[in-house]
Amino acid sequence: MLGEAVKEIGGAVFYSSCASHAIGHKTGILTKLSFRDKNCLEEFTIPEEDIFALNSKNTTSIRNIYYSADRERRTCTALSVADPFTINDIPDNIDSQIYHFAGLISGEFNNEMIKYLHNKGKVALDVQG
Repeated sequence: MLGEAVKEIGGAVFYSSCASHAIGHKTGILTKLSFRDKNCLEEFTIPEEDIFALNSKNTTSIRNIYYSADRERRTCTALSVADPFTINDIPDNIDSQIYHFAGLISGEFNNEMIKYLHNKGKVALDVQG
């Protein structure tokens, strides 16, 4: 509803992992957030053991102000940004057919990480930032 403040978990990593898991795919998540916000992980629908959460100084948080009921007209403001991902963040025991990069903010991952995972499987990029 217009004029109403709503706080919710969202973003490509949240929605794509929920969809992938819902249609029966084995899905894992590598995410960074401030462990002060670790309760946010409870919102994911995939099994807890398939969530690899790394501590970060901040959790990525975005404020969206919508100007139309269809949410097409909006202003997005980054309130805080998690630390970028590195190749060293990737767990050694991960073997996947598809590696989906679901970034919200520019700089969350670099080209070297994409190239590295491309050598291990298919890469899908969902860049919003």
